[in-house]
Amino acid sequence: MCASCRAAYDRNYRARWKADKDTESHLYIMYCPLWKDLVKIGRAKCPEARQRELAVGCPHLVLYRVFEDQGNLEKHVQKLLEVVRYRVPTCKRECGGTEWFKLSPEDACTFIEAALKIHAEGLQHVWNVLPKIFIQGS
Repeated sequence: MCASCRAAYDRNYRARWKADKDTESHLYIMYCPLWKDLVKIGRAKCPEARQRELAVGCPHLVLYRVFEDQGNLEKHVQKLLEVVRYRVPTCKRECGGTEWFKLSPEDACTFIEAALKIHAEGLQHVWNVLPKIFIQGS
């Protein structure tokens, strides 16, 4: 992350992230119909408000699905999907956004549902093979 993006992050998002962490947050999937098979997976206390924030850069952004009270799993899901992570340039220095993934919204939803089921059943030891099974199977 470049210095100017880091400053914007510090100003705008650290307080929101702390607020989200103090309360239950939701995991969400967003996509832009103009970008084929790219989804944004993140967490927010209010995904609709987050969509409006992000719509400044992409006015066509669609909130596809919200997994209520599952925001605490955001980093786990993103780490599992590292193999399909896509860096979206967010400034002139090309530091890139990191919550975008090369998946269709439907596939992202299926993947997260599987990850949530694994988490609910206490089978986290199989999380590392989930991306291999899911991505090879599609």
